[in-house]
Amino acid sequence: MKSSVRSILFLITAAMLLAVFAGCGGTGSNDTASVTTAEAETATETTPAWTTAIPDDLNFDGGRFAIYNLATGSYYYQIYSEELDGEVLNDAIYNRNEFLQSKYNFKMSENLQKSVSVNDARSMILAGDNNYELIVTVDRDAWTLATEGLARAYSDIPYIDLEREWWSQTVNEDISVYNRLFYSYGDYNLTCYSSVNVLMFSLGLAENYGLNDYYKTVRDGSWTLERFYADAQLATTDLNGDGVFTIDDQYGITSHNKQMLPCFWIGSGLRTITKNSEDEPQFALVGNEKFSSFYMDFSDRMHNGNVWFNTKVLPDYADCTVFKENRALFNVVRTHFIMRFYRDMEQDFGIIPFPKWDEAQEQYCSRSEGGCFNIVPISIPEESLDLIGAVMEVMSAYSREYVVPVYYETLLKDKFARDADSLEMLDLIFNYRIYDLGDTIWCNYIRDGVFAGMFDKHDLALESKIASMDTSISAVIASTLELFAGLE
Repeated sequence: MKSSVRSILFLITAAMLLAVFAGCGGTGSNDTASVTTAEAETATETTPAWTTAIPDDLNFDGGRFAIYNLATGSYYYQIYSEELDGEVLNDAIYNRNEFLQSKYNFKMSENLQKSVSVNDARSMILAGDNNYELIVTVDRDAWTLATEGLARAYSDIPYIDLEREWWSQTVNEDISVYNRLFYSYGDYNLTCYSSVNVLMFSLGLAENYGLNDYYKTVRDGSWTLERFYADAQLATTDLNGDGVFTIDDQYGITSHNKQMLPCFWIGSGLRTITKNSEDEPQFALVGNEKFSSFYMDFSDRMHNGNVWFNTKVLPDYADCTVFKENRALFNVVRTHFIMRFYRDMEQDFGIIPFPKWDEAQEQYCSRSEGGCFNIVPISIPEESLDLIGAVMEVMSAYSREYVVPVYYETLLKDKFARDADSLEMLDLIFNYRIYDLGDTIWCNYIRDGVFAGMFDKHDLALESKIASMDTSISAVIASTLELFAGLE
């Protein structure tokens, strides 16, 4: 997102205008704290800035838009709300849906499940169960359903314009195959925001070590790996002086071993899977000198000098008590886990993107760690597609202006990120989200299957490992491409 702070604040006010469809009561969801929407009472009418190709007089005569949704604790999953409850994000979603249902005359509903497995979805679709226009499941399962021909390509659904700004363009480039998309992150799907990883830093420790210029460093483009290495080492301290680093000491950075590498390789502009000119995924590490240089240096810097504390030893790796107790300069975290675990943190923190490879790198790149894809079952009849496409398109467009800023501003800044500069940093972070297939769809073969263990053990036998991976991963990709190529 490239909005200015002022424009985002305006959009939040605009979102609250839609309280004209108000109800009351209910319970919040997704671990968000209660925030009142009383400000809506003083707001004035405004005209939406977005337009779509959907006819303004479109009428679906009370048609159905039913969602089979996954209630996961890993991401912010909410698409539907039954009523207003005074919590800002819930109410923005409720108002969006009420507005769209009234304008286009359709009825939205939701069946919320604790689990939506690939087998559950497959069984429903193969049985011809047409009870749901949208099935929400984790990215890997949705990918599998697409390869089996059980999901409609978004490009075949009327009204969906995947080139518009409310469909994540950078992620689309990573998840398309043969220039077709069977899922995409529209801005109504907040899992694409809540799955993004950020680098938290302790404002107190940064000030103690004279490192309190991170926002300026990011703005002027000098937030690089070298700067990160130096600062993380500077903050690493054996607090009790016993010569042994334990959970009671102070570290440069905290994170689980499976999260460290992908956040920083993506931040450096690297991918384990790239695309060729035919939009075919391909294994990108054979002969990749830049990746090899990154891995060897990063592993050395993190393991030598006790810079890194591995959070795998904690009851929940995402709930890092070492950072919360102000004994780490940096902490790697998914944005949704900031909401879940750090809302009551006493120590002040800031949020910045991961460092660039060097100052010549143009973009700060952010890791989108999965999320949930929304598929349209192939079993849905053709006559329902106009409604489905129109609702998904306008819901995404509306959300970009009136819902995402509420998530972005109110939840991440006002409630959790403790200073105004972090809002600007989130602009940079969300603007360039990268979805590396080796970190997501094929993480069992690449991220978790190989690199999490290698990094944990400080295994530097990279060249031989990549050579041994090449045949098996290339075979997995080839079989996947064969499946996609066979789809109508």
